Amino acid sequence: MGRDVGDQHLPKQQFDLSQLGFRLGGPIVKDKLFFFVNYERERRTDPATTYLARRPGLTGTNVTTVDAAVLDELSSFLNQKFGYQTGGYENYDFETNSDKATVKIDWNINAKSNFSLKYNFLDSYRDQIISNSGGPSGNRQPGVNTLPFQSSGYAINNNFNSFIGELNTKISDKYANNLIVGYTGLRDFRSPASSLFPLVEIENGAGLSLTSFGYEPFTSFNILNSDIYQLSDNLTLALGKHVVTLGTSNEAYHFRNGFAPNYYGRYRYRNIQDFYDAVNTNTPGPVSIRYNTRLIPTVFFRTPISMLCS
Repeated sequence: MGRDVGDQHLPKQQFDLSQLGFRLGGPIVKDKLFFFVNYERERRTDPATTYLARRPGLTGTNVTTVDAAVLDELSSFLNQKFGYQTGGYENYDFETNSDKATVKIDWNINAKSNFSLKYNFLDSYRDQIISNSGGPSGNRQPGVNTLPFQSSGYAINNNFNSFIGELNTKISDKYANNLIVGYTGLRDFRSPASSLFPLVEIENGAGLSLTSFGYEPFTSFNILNSDIYQLSDNLTLALGKHVVTLGTSNEAYHFRNGFAPNYYGRYRYRNIQDFYDAVNTNTPGPVSIRYNTRLIPTVFFRTPISMLCS
């Protein structure tokens, strides 16, 4: 890790990476049935941001204009008023986790036929910072003027399960057949870092983002489920100097996609005092400079939540 950029010395950050795995194979029944297993695991931790809030006596290129006392007071207020946990705004980590496995069974049925079954597995996720899209002046992410709370982030999940069965048959000295049947299920979706709560964006009074907290605006019901079915069968004919293959290959796809931006609501305030005034007077809408929500058919179960009123 580099720590010097020109004449600027950067603070040391903590990175952790752990990888392990194993593979094991052998006979279940001598000369008849065999197995193979492979597993890999990765755990990685990276700093979510290197920026720090402003405090008396604290200097450096990574010190922002955002006052730590302001964010601490805001976090405490949200906890007392709504029981809402914002998470940190500095010195917190993002995780990348991955578990992969392959399991294979080979069966020599007889002298002319053998069958194999293979299973592939992936379970993984990666933490992400809140999206900049649609943010004040196009920005919500950590920077010299901005420190979002950890609760405004999300995780991307990429999982799949795959089964492939293959049967090879020697019909005669001239004819052989290969049959493959398979299924793959892909599950891509997002997980919020926040409990159910509207996204709240607070500007610094100059049109720039000061901080954000709440449900990341593009995470609600953001899923893509894919189911893929395959079937192929090939008959091979050995005709003297020539080999002829006759067969069919088929794939069927089924998708389920969901996307509902701002489903739990999104508020924006010019400054932090406007936010406090909105909550304390029980009038969040009129005081906010922007409010978004989205109504969709009741395909998913929707849990009602209290907005910024109590």
